[in-house]
Amino acid sequence: MITATVDQLAVSSFGTFHTGHSGTTPAATGNEFDEELVDTVDDFLDMFGESVQYWPCEPLAEPRSIVAVVDRDPPANVDGLSHGTAPRLTIRVANSASLGISSTELDCGGDCIEMAVRIGETVKRKRIVKMLKQDAGMLTLELN
Repeated sequence: MITATVDQLAVSSFGTFHTGHSGTTPAATGNEFDEELVDTVDDFLDMFGESVQYWPCEPLAEPRSIVAVVDRDPPANVDGLSHGTAPRLTIRVANSASLGISSTELDCGGDCIEMAVRIGETVKRKRIVKMLKQDAGMLTLELN
């Protein structure tokens, strides 16, 4: 029996693509399914992604432009407030220090993403508060 998350199926359903980016994509674990996830990251981001700015919290780190699939969900409850709501933003990025954000470099609570909260709106810096999902190819991150 093969089990997979919805995100994994969405990424792997595009089939195998070879984009010539070998060496820059995230490292696979040797598992055939993980290799498929890694091979299709570029195509998934090309089809559904938008450019955002990643701001690592490290003092000497330079911000960099990456591609993310942005989910602008309806307002959700704010933790700790009984009546507070705020837009819930999640992004999916390549699990890679060269193409996106590597899970090993991620600093939840410190790193930020600069993007438009609503399409066409002024760009704002949002803090990465939580890693929701991770696989060999991508990270799903919650912003606040």
